[in-house]
Amino acid sequence: MCSFSRFWSASWGLCGVAMLLTFSVPTQAATPLKGRALVITAPCLSKLHITTSDTLSGAVLIDQPLPHGISATVGQDGTITVAQNGCTATAPLTTGLTITTRPDLPLTIAEAGRSAVLLDDRTGTVFIRAGSGPVEMGKAGELGLVSASTGPLTIRTLSDSARIRSEKAAPVTIRKITAPAIALYLGGSATFDGQAGHLQALEITSDSTGDAVMHGETDVGVFHIMSSGNIIVDKVGDTLATQRDGSGKIIPDAAAPPSPARSTHVTVIPASQ
Repeated sequence: MCSFSRFWSASWGLCGVAMLLTFSVPTQAATPLKGRALVITAPCLSKLHITTSDTLSGAVLIDQPLPHGISATVGQDGTITVAQNGCTATAPLTTGLTITTRPDLPLTIAEAGRSAVLLDDRTGTVFIRAGSGPVEMGKAGELGLVSASTGPLTIRTLSDSARIRSEKAAPVTIRKITAPAIALYLGGSATFDGQAGHLQALEITSDSTGDAVMHGETDVGVFHIMSSGNIIVDKVGDTLATQRDGSGKIIPDAAAPPSPARSTHVTVIPASQ
């Protein structure tokens, strides 16, 4: 099973999954599979829906019949792998796929591609490499989310720490945040909209022309501007560190009434030469 640190490597890539596949799932009936983790590579589905059930007898239940090109296998290490073959950039999208898992089962979507992804509430660790299709999640636990494309990324409730990296143009929206910490990177024209919540720590590095906006409070804020996009936070409670290497603004007290006096607890790191 991939660790969080390996997932969030210097190249921002998903760790590889090396395994010996032992058998294939029959295509005639929905068969529950027992395993320790689920890895999905499905870039050409009209829709990928991951539902959850606390009463599932196995770890995973895959609806039948399987869409064209989809195979499901279980490795000797207990990793359940669902993969789509024969997908190209111009290939038509196949029919949708619904997979039911226990909510605590570790989940990796190694390549979403053009598939629209919908995840119900989960408590286990989730890693996603998003593509041009939209990704929408219910309640998310520990999360690693990477996009080098354009599909919008939406999370209804973030309840555990997350690392989010939108490198190109994918807008990131989190409607409610109850997580302790978020580390966020924006590139290209990507944007971030945190609509409500409180964090212990928020780290934002923005090399984007779009804005990162947090309508909430963080105890600790670490903000780095590298382009023209702004970082705007309603309130930083205790500790703030900022660095500006671009023209964008850092506004750590957007919800405060206008005042001639600025915060005295700001540490400004000089721009690199």
